[in-house]
Amino acid sequence: MKSKPISQAEAQEILSKKKVRTPFEENELLFLERFKKIDKKTLEKIKKNLSQIKKLNEESIAKLIDTRPTSVEEITPILNSFGILLDEKDLNIVINSFSDL
Repeated sequence: MKSKPISQAEAQEILSKKKVRTPFEENELLFLERFKKIDKKTLEKIKKNLSQIKKLNEESIAKLIDTRPTSVEEITPILNSFGILLDEKDLNIVINSFSDL
């Protein structure tokens, strides 16, 4: 089975649709329901905006969605962990993607 990175909101949606869950999945779902703050429509909009930035991969997009950074100071360490450096235009796209939350 091939795995791909997903955001916490996506994980919560997948787990909530399962009819039978393991105890671990139940605990994860409870955690995600408690801390989830992005609805599906907003999530898709943010993913679309971030996908415009060619340097970002699925894993870095998922991490950005989970952390919801609102400043360059918050974005830089996240992207540095993936070896990604964005120019000012792309940084503004990231900031603007989360400004309405």
